[in-house]
This record gives sequence, C-alpha cells and structure tokens, in this order.
Amino acid sequence: MANLKGTVETEIEIKASPEKLYNMFTKTAHRVPNAAGNHVKGVEVHEGKGGVRRRDEDSKAGWDWKEMCSEYYKSFTPVYHLISKSEGSLVESSIEYEKLSEDVPVPDKYLVMSINMAGDIDEHLSKADQ
Repeated sequence: MANLKGTVETEIEIKASPEKLYNMFTKTAHRVPNAAGNHVKGVEVHEGKGGVRRRDEDSKAGWDWKEMCSEYYKSFTPVYHLISKSEGSLVESSIEYEKLSEDVPVPDKYLVMSINMAGDIDEHLSKADQ
C-alpha cells in the first residue's frame, strides 16, 4: 500500500516584513483578493476559528481550503511560516496532506499557487508603501 500522507514545501524571499504579510492575512484578509486577484477571488473570515497563528519570533499564517480540496484530499493543511530577515522576510510555504487515493497527485500546483500569492501580496504591499 502506498503512503498517502506527505508534505510539500518551498520558500520565497519577499521585501515586506513578516508583520505586514501576517497582518494582511489576519487583520485585513478582505484585501487579499485585491492584492492577489489572480489566485483569490474572495475571502470569508470566520471569527474564532484557528488557521492563523503567531509565535514570538516569527509568524505562521494558514488557511482553510476544505471546499476546494476535499474531493481529492482527506486532510489538507497549507501554512506560511514567515521569518524576519535583515531586509524583508523569508516565506516558507508548506502543505501537509493526506490523499484519498493513490491516483490523486501530490498538491504541487497548490504549493506553487501559495508562493505566487505571497509574491503578489508582497508586490501589492510594496506599492502601498511608495
């Protein structure tokens, strides 16, 4: 029997601070479609639900893609890990998943989308700072 569980991950450097990207996902999530409209058409915020967490030295932001992925994956947990650098941030994007069957592909396309979305939001935040 094949292993249906796994994790895919990649990273990107951005100009924005971890706080700015974190705040985009937590305090101004309604603006994400404006910043990353090629990837996100709408945002629905649920008060009191988990998904975005902050730690002391770095930030994590996650989101729920259940509706989009439940047809293929038993579990699907995407996470951004935001790490402060001397200039900007390092965004580590990962997706922990469990496929419903061996025929389901590894979710690489969603990982690419998440990293492209972080880059688009970074560009949006950079323009706003000018």
